[in-house]
Amino acid sequence: MTAAQRCNVLNAARQEYREKTCNEYDETLHDVIARVAAAGSLGKSDLGALLLWKRIQVGAWANKLLCMADKDVREITRKAVVAARDPEVDVAEAGRLARRALIKLPGADTGDAFASAMILAAAPERMAIYDYHAHLGLWRLGLRLDERPGLYGRYMTLIEQCRAELREHGDGEWTAREVDLALFTHGMDKSRPRTRPWRDKPGTSRTAAGEPES
Repeated sequence: MTAAQRCNVLNAARQEYREKTCNEYDETLHDVIARVAAAGSLGKSDLGALLLWKRIQVGAWANKLLCMADKDVREITRKAVVAARDPEVDVAEAGRLARRALIKLPGADTGDAFASAMILAAAPERMAIYDYHAHLGLWRLGLRLDERPGLYGRYMTLIEQCRAELREHGDGEWTAREVDLALFTHGMDKSRPRTRPWRDKPGTSRTAAGEPES
């Protein structure tokens, strides 16, 4: 798929998302963003709100998270906030470092959806949400993203590529969040296969898929 074709698909997907999603849907996210802007960190109540908003299924790790002192949770998330906002590094590197900072937080030790929600709340003007459907949307646009460690940083590199292509195509300045919403919508298209097509071999282990690069 050419860059121009990708831009056309993203424009259509963004419009579809806007038509189908109520204005109130992101109120919870905006509340968390405001609290993070004031506190410089996320506490357990913020994480609970993000879990509801992102509709993430909790596992045994939830008990570990709840048993952590809020100050310890904030110590971890504060480092991620600082990394995500760092103006001295590019967006992809900032995302990679923010993801690395969260690796010891229960629920963020594997997989990137929950961690990316925290990173978006930390720096909503430059970061994006990662999930399966956005990943699938990238694949459908001809942009491959494997599941090796360090996935979120590579994801943000592709998000920035899409933003640059949209800009060059004459579509204006999209935020990373707008791109991920368009990718999500494109990935949700039920008329297309819903498998995990970016795997080279069936049955590849996904353990440590969310672990940042050392």
